[in-house]
Amino acid sequence: MNCARCNKDLGHADDKNADYVIADDGIIIEPREVYVNTEVKAESLGKPPAELTEDDLTTYETLFARDALLRPNAIKTQLIVKDFPVQKTLLVCPECYRDTDFIIWGVHKVKAVHESKPVNK
Repeated sequence: MNCARCNKDLGHADDKNADYVIADDGIIIEPREVYVNTEVKAESLGKPPAELTEDDLTTYETLFARDALLRPNAIKTQLIVKDFPVQKTLLVCPECYRDTDFIIWGVHKVKAVHESKPVNK
């Protein structure tokens, strides 16, 4: 296993040689399929379809097909791919640990517990 920040070889990572953290630099962008519904606004439901304008319509996005298909005022559903930020965990060496990291387990969590310091302020 390697440190996510400096690529140092950690060997078998445990709470004596590494920290397992959640951090800002652990956010990655992943493509996700998103259902986009074009829907008729409630106040425009009585209009004939030929008379509908952009002002009569709204869009609704969801990651779940069930939610998209159960929308009663939907007139069109599209499946698109959109980029989403996703939080990942990081394995880091003690030298790369930052005070802003949220510690799940590791050297700094064990040290803070033994010194009776607050962890994850």
